[in-house]
Amino acid sequence: MGKERCQECFDPKAIGRGREPARAAFFAFENEALAKRRAAPKESNRFLDLNGTWKFAWSPHAGESPEGFEQPGFDDSSWGGMPVPGNWELNGHGFPIYTNVIYTFHTDPPNIRYRGNDPDYNPTGSYRREFEVPAAWLEGDMEVFLHIGAVCCTCRAWLNGQELGFSTDSKLPVEFKLTPHLKSGKNVLALEVLCWGAAAYLEDQDMWWLAGITRDVFAYARPVQHIRDIQIRADADGKLELDVEMATNGKSLSCQALQCQLFDKDDGLVSEFSVNVDRRTDQVAVGRQTVKVPNVVTWSAEAPMLYKLVVVMANGTKPSEAEALCIRVGFRTVEIRQGRLLLNGSELTIRGVNRHEHDPKKGHVVERDTMEADI
Repeated sequence: MGKERCQECFDPKAIGRGREPARAAFFAFENEALAKRRAAPKESNRFLDLNGTWKFAWSPHAGESPEGFEQPGFDDSSWGGMPVPGNWELNGHGFPIYTNVIYTFHTDPPNIRYRGNDPDYNPTGSYRREFEVPAAWLEGDMEVFLHIGAVCCTCRAWLNGQELGFSTDSKLPVEFKLTPHLKSGKNVLALEVLCWGAAAYLEDQDMWWLAGITRDVFAYARPVQHIRDIQIRADADGKLELDVEMATNGKSLSCQALQCQLFDKDDGLVSEFSVNVDRRTDQVAVGRQTVKVPNVVTWSAEAPMLYKLVVVMANGTKPSEAEALCIRVGFRTVEIRQGRLLLNGSELTIRGVNRHEHDPKKGHVVERDTMEADI
């Protein structure tokens, strides 16, 4: 593909292009029942799992992806496979590298020159995956997005030969809108992943360097008008504040108020209220609400009490345009007073260790059971 196609990866000012704005972590379901019981996303008809074995080609240098590999008609029959999520070095491509106090590459930002025998060593992985989406995603008034949970270190994405964008940051999710290039039948998703870009200068620690897609990849559908982002603040005195942002896509609001319910750990209803939303721009509507919840049980590390906040965007005439999400909420107040760190008014001592996401067999692909065992 030519190294010039990768120059964006080495530009410190180029941190992303074509990405959806960052947002809170949540999955929006098609109905309140799924949201309330915090169902797994795979139970939703608006979720499509893209994990599994992808077609894969590896090169030891930047810019050496096969010419035209992003095009739907490209012949990848000679390619091997790569698990997603999965690290290249633990699946037959490249080798793990460990560093402590020095970079793996010479310190010459933003340039990347490997310290080993081949200064140009900077592996590139090319991925391809075919998939089909449910007909309802195309027939209804829906937007479809791609979610890549984590990819090291830079990533470019194409759908059906059309570029979606570019992203950096190996430990944050990236999302691209698929809708404009999505079609019925077979779709071809292509990703080009570069091991080190300019952002690698900000990500070096005493750790094993491993490249690849290291968290889940999936597609999901949302109504054209949907809850784009939500911020929640819950204090120890029971004060609960919500800020919401809705994507309107230039249309009149189909939902003027979001319905909210707060449940305790036994699913008992604690509070019920609404959040009115008003148009801020042609594309965005916002809302804010503050309520006082009586007799809250506060959160602490020793007793991590979490409530469930269910937020519903209803459309009585078109249930297909409704959605619901659930976010766990802990009521706590953290403050620094006279040089002391306080949690809910009591002095707090923090004891912790530096932890990397690392599995002895799967590298940077860490499953929930391993996370729980670690802590």
